[in-house]
Amino acid sequence: MAAFFAQAGLAVKGNTTVYNREVTYKNVAYGELAAQKMDVYLPANRGASTPAIVLIHGGAWMNGDKSSFNDVVAEIRKRLPGYAVFNLNHRLATYQGENVWPSQIEDINKAIGFIKEKSGEYLFNPAAIVMMGASSGAHLALLQAYKYNEDNSVKAVVDLFGPTDLGYIFTNAPYPPVRLMLNLFLGGTPENNADAYRGASPIFHISKQSPPTIIFHGGADNTVPITQSED
Repeated sequence: MAAFFAQAGLAVKGNTTVYNREVTYKNVAYGELAAQKMDVYLPANRGASTPAIVLIHGGAWMNGDKSSFNDVVAEIRKRLPGYAVFNLNHRLATYQGENVWPSQIEDINKAIGFIKEKSGEYLFNPAAIVMMGASSGAHLALLQAYKYNEDNSVKAVVDLFGPTDLGYIFTNAPYPPVRLMLNLFLGGTPENNADAYRGASPIFHISKQSPPTIIFHGGADNTVPITQSED
């Protein structure tokens, strides 16, 4: 993965001004709502050229927590010690109809804005961001990078088995509960809310400007079909 990041222009460079100490901040609020929290991991010897990785947990948009990525954070800090890491929570859709789309991507947008605003204080490069997520978190990472990356600050995406065409998954889901989750998450079905399904599907927002993306997806996945990661 380090080679992929280097090809995307995200190699760690020497910094003229550095902070020599690692710093960790837990449950930093990036908004006023309870779910709008992140954990921040800042490397030693960081400076204005330090790149950042933003992590988004999975859980079918209705479950999960940033703590599920704690082992991933530890591995990133071990293998990519020169990167700042931001591990996000976001609002979750509920069976009671709360936090339907676009609540989740609104939170990711807000978190990215907060992270950029903090770049001077935290000392990293706000124009050198990697989005990384698993399952529904990968979906949000892809959408942020492909649809909401107007300033080109997201330079690469790491997609861990993320859904890319939500209408297709609803119609062809090998795991039936996925339909219920999509219905609750998007507030309807592809038949009665087609705009939401298309607008929330990363595959429809790919362009020549989309950042490089590396995909990891198992062929035996019965929740998110591997076809979601194929052309």
